[in-house]
Amino acid sequence: MKTIRSFNRVLKEIFHLQKSFLIISFSIVCIQAIIPVMAAWAVKLIIDSLIVEANFNHTIRIVLIYLFTLSIFTILQNLLQKYFYQITEIKLKDKLKIKFCNKVKFIDNSSYEDPKYYDVMTRTITSGDKHYIAVSDTFFNFIGSLFIIAGLFSIVFVLNRYLLIIILFYVVFRLYLTTKINKYNYQDYVKSTKHNRYIDYLLRLFRLPTFINDIKLYSIDKIINEKYNDECKLRLDVKSKIYRKRNSYDILNSILELAFMGSIIIMLVYDIVFGRGTVGDFAALMNSTQQLGNSIVSFLLIIPRLKDHNMYITDIYNFLNYESKIEKEDGKFLSDIRIISFENVSFKYPKANEYTLKNISFNIEKGSKIAIVGHNGAGKSTLIKLILRMYDATEGTIKVNNENITNLNVQHYRSKFGVMFQNFDVYAMSVFENILLKKNIGSDTTDFQVFQDTLKKVDLDKKVSTLPNGENTILSKEFDENGVLLSGGEKQKIGIARMYALNKDFIILDEASSALDPYVEDNLYGIIFDSFKEKTVIIISHRLAI
Repeated sequence: MKTIRSFNRVLKEIFHLQKSFLIISFSIVCIQAIIPVMAAWAVKLIIDSLIVEANFNHTIRIVLIYLFTLSIFTILQNLLQKYFYQITEIKLKDKLKIKFCNKVKFIDNSSYEDPKYYDVMTRTITSGDKHYIAVSDTFFNFIGSLFIIAGLFSIVFVLNRYLLIIILFYVVFRLYLTTKINKYNYQDYVKSTKHNRYIDYLLRLFRLPTFINDIKLYSIDKIINEKYNDECKLRLDVKSKIYRKRNSYDILNSILELAFMGSIIIMLVYDIVFGRGTVGDFAALMNSTQQLGNSIVSFLLIIPRLKDHNMYITDIYNFLNYESKIEKEDGKFLSDIRIISFENVSFKYPKANEYTLKNISFNIEKGSKIAIVGHNGAGKSTLIKLILRMYDATEGTIKVNNENITNLNVQHYRSKFGVMFQNFDVYAMSVFENILLKKNIGSDTTDFQVFQDTLKKVDLDKKVSTLPNGENTILSKEFDENGVLLSGGEKQKIGIARMYALNKDFIILDEASSALDPYVEDNLYGIIFDSFKEKTVIIISHRLAI
């Protein structure tokens, strides 16, 4: 029942996202069911007309009718399968990927530090859409198999019902072997995920601009190559063990196919020799019997395949049904933030042995200008994550306006903040989009005026005016040959410009000026404190210069 509920849920979601995909899939299986039954009867009629009746004109009429009907169905099938199905499949996959990616916003940061859950999330985002498609295909294969079985069974039953005994034995053994093979395929899928993820990461290092200088300067490619080879070997060992076990069942499956085909041929030849069947019967039954056997197997395999798919779908729903402790949509709304209080707060990251922060107490009042200075690893950035409730305190209490932070609506609470994290980087989008975080719809809008004012404040207006496409220039060369690559300092200016443009009440700058020279840094902080007089500002740095 659990498997059936999972299938039902998937099909309902597909219907909601792209109902035309289900309609086209059903039309295809109907045509696929008609063609083999029609072909089997046509072959028998044509051969018997030639050999038994010896009526040439009658035979030609049968051939022409069959070819005309077949051409209609074939054209329709090709049109549906090779155009409409593929187009709607692409649309459905695109919508599913967005659905999975949108879920990430509601996953607690701590889950990213759980390898098992992270593997589930990786499998869902990278291949979850394929498993939704597979569920739909399996369902319609079930429907199609029913139609085909009904048609082919009638042919075999009418012409030679004894062949059904051979088909029965074939189906039983084939079902057992296929179930075993599917089990090993799933083991391969699950056990390879961790290795594939790390291998992908190592390969990604060679194409990310962030690491290319290290590769050239320190020959780090040697250790990357060694780790790549080691991980590939581990993955190969895992796959080899699974493939060795699976291979014996693959061989038995091939032997079974040959035995089944041989038995059918022997029985049909026997019937012709002893006058119990015609050559037309032989031709029709030879094709129909094999297809009937395979169709029954496909039909019966729906049960283990349902279970097989359910293993994958369970993965997806473990991801989609994840219940966050922090990223919830309930809680109280605040009109503004008057004071944030830390009361004996201690924190350590999940599965960590040592505390990052211990017994921290302080208040941040509205309009304050606060600098948090300390050495690397002192917990400065962790403090910001607690303020933003990216994590909950391990011990102690964090209050906002004397209300426990856990009682607040976290999305609405965070909407009060403008934050530039220390690992800030630009997106492969336009300058405008990187700063305003929305599309540029024209130079006569309020947003565009805000954008222009912001550029002047961070001294980027002249730089942007020289770019190939101005404010619409993409800040990456990966997807646009006219894109540009900014320096570290220029990227940080983009980040600070975003803080101006978003105009939040509470500003947090985490190492926001680390890539700027002292003169520009001093000037920038002057602008920040002047522009954000009425706002609460927290600046994090490991330098005392601020």
